[in-house]
Amino acid sequence: MSDLYRKSGLPQDTFKLKKAFSLALKAGEMHVENIPDLAKREKSRDALEQFMLDQADAAKLLFTIKDGVPIKEREESAMASYIATFATYADKGFRNSLREFGIETIWFCMCVLMWIPLLKNAHAAQIIGIIGQPSDRTRELMAATIISGYERLKRELKNPDIEGHEKIKNLEHYKRTYPQGLRLINASALPEPLKSRSDAVLRELPGLGL
Repeated sequence: MSDLYRKSGLPQDTFKLKKAFSLALKAGEMHVENIPDLAKREKSRDALEQFMLDQADAAKLLFTIKDGVPIKEREESAMASYIATFATYADKGFRNSLREFGIETIWFCMCVLMWIPLLKNAHAAQIIGIIGQPSDRTRELMAATIISGYERLKRELKNPDIEGHEKIKNLEHYKRTYPQGLRLINASALPEPLKSRSDAVLRELPGLGL
C-alpha cells in the first residue's frame, strides 16, 4: 500500500485518508484475486490501481482550494470514494465501514454518492429545484471528480492501447454528462482553483475529439 500511496502524491499526515486508501486497496485486491481468468485478473488489478490513483487526483485538487480551510477539514471528502470501494468489496463492508469510520462519515459518503447518478439524470435540474443544492463540500468533491475525470479522458484519448470505439463512447458520455454536472452544482461559484478549472472543462470539452 505504501508504494501506491506514495505514488498517489496524497499527504502523509492524513491518518484517516491513508486508512481509507489502505482498506479500499486491500478489499479491491481480494476481489481481484478471486477472478479465475488470469488475463482478466491482471487487467482488473491494473484497473484497480488506476482507479486508486484517479481518485487521488480528485482528492489532491480538494486540498489545493485557496480558502484557508485546513486539509483536515476536507479529509472526509477525499475519503468518500475509497470508503465506498471498501464497503462494496469487503466482507460485511458496510458494517465494517461504520465501525472503522463512524456513522457521520458514512452518512456523508452515502449522500455524496447519491449525487453522482443524480447529476447525470435528464431531470436533474427539476430535482435540484425541489431538493436544493448539495452541501458545499459535496459540490467541491463533485467538481474535483469531474475535473480529474476530464484529465483522465484526455490521457485515454491519446492511449494507443484503448480501442477507437471505446474512446468515442467515453468521449460522447463525458460531453453529455460533465457540462451538465458542473452547471447544476454552480461550479463557477466555487473557490479557486475549482472555479477556473471547471470553467476550462466547460470551455474545452465541446471541442475535444480523437
